[in-house]
Amino acid sequence: MIAVLGACIASLVVLHRGRTGADAGGLPWDDSLRREVQSIVSRRYVDKVDEARARRLFDDAMRGYVASLDPYSRFYPASERRDLDQRTSGSFGGIGVMLGAVPGGLRVNAVRKGGPADRAGIAPGDVIERVGGHGVEELGFDGAVAAVKGPVGTTATLVLRGSPAPRTVEVARADVPADTVPGVRLLAGDPPVGYVRIEQFTDGTGRDARAAFEDLAARGAAAFVLDLRQNLGGVVRAAEAVASIFLPPDTVVCVTRRRDGSEIHRTKPADGAPLLVGGSLPPLVALVDEQSASASEILAGALQDHGRALLVGERTYGKFFVQSLVETSSGGAVVGLTTSRHETPLGRSGGRDGSGEPGGLLPDVRVPIGGDGDRDLLRAVFGRQAGPAWVLHRREAQEPPPDRQLAAALSLLRGGLPPAEPVVR
Repeated sequence: MIAVLGACIASLVVLHRGRTGADAGGLPWDDSLRREVQSIVSRRYVDKVDEARARRLFDDAMRGYVASLDPYSRFYPASERRDLDQRTSGSFGGIGVMLGAVPGGLRVNAVRKGGPADRAGIAPGDVIERVGGHGVEELGFDGAVAAVKGPVGTTATLVLRGSPAPRTVEVARADVPADTVPGVRLLAGDPPVGYVRIEQFTDGTGRDARAAFEDLAARGAAAFVLDLRQNLGGVVRAAEAVASIFLPPDTVVCVTRRRDGSEIHRTKPADGAPLLVGGSLPPLVALVDEQSASASEILAGALQDHGRALLVGERTYGKFFVQSLVETSSGGAVVGLTTSRHETPLGRSGGRDGSGEPGGLLPDVRVPIGGDGDRDLLRAVFGRQAGPAWVLHRREAQEPPPDRQLAAALSLLRGGLPPAEPVVR
């Protein structure tokens, strides 16, 4: 399932937005050679290079220059600025639907309550056959999904499959908040356990996660599972805000080390006090896997170092590098540049460094998910998850299949023995 205007996976950890001028900083850069190469291409290439293609060539050159630094640094031309801002802010322009592929159309798998599609009368189960005058088959799945999106304030013209005849719906696109905390459940048992999955970290994730945990506590949860699997990260500030749900104010979450110094990141009193159940801190297990990266590792490392949670699952990815978004002085382009490395409160920094070492955080209890089939199944389950702000199609609102790692977490929280030998550090 694709979440249109929903949360995009973001591997950037954004600390701040800066601005840079044109100073080359002593790096070798031969502008005379660059101009000569451009002139040769312009005069002698077999086909005329028009202005649009010349712009793409320039953007590709900048991408290559920045991307050659490391696997995480990126150049974002002005044309990609809007999508980048949406991924980090957690707000998207669109109609508030989740879509899946069906023959000849897009099936609406979920609708955001009170969103543009909901107000226009679109319901889960409806099938979109045409977008903006073009058939879904003509556009292809990805093209059709992209066509549903658009700038805030514009209108999406959709033709919905129907009997005896299709119907046309005009939907005004609007800002639709990202659903970065899509999995919220109360799992029955002794004791009841609250389950919260965070899909990525954006500006609103701390607020939404706190609301989810507090709601589950009010409904009787006495212990919690925090699911960080397949969470590639996001905004460092959001990881701090989520950490404040479980750690006292002014507790070290991580340390970032730059070329010119370091910075200690702590939980902030403004984010609120730790969640208490019956006057005490409730037991907590965090699920992690090889796709838990960046801000996920910051949060998991802090909880593990402070003895606040057991990590269950598999070794994390190992992205202990922090990117900052640096705005250029012209054109609206942005450089996502690796500017620091982060360490856990106890000084661990398990980043992949190209030496062949895997990096990442080791879980307290290792529970492999299984083969590729199990991983695909887990991805499918996560793809169907939607938070309380969404109305799901009945086919999507099914009980998820067995999950070995979640079962292990529940066993530990309910006094059972670990299902695997603890990892020896």
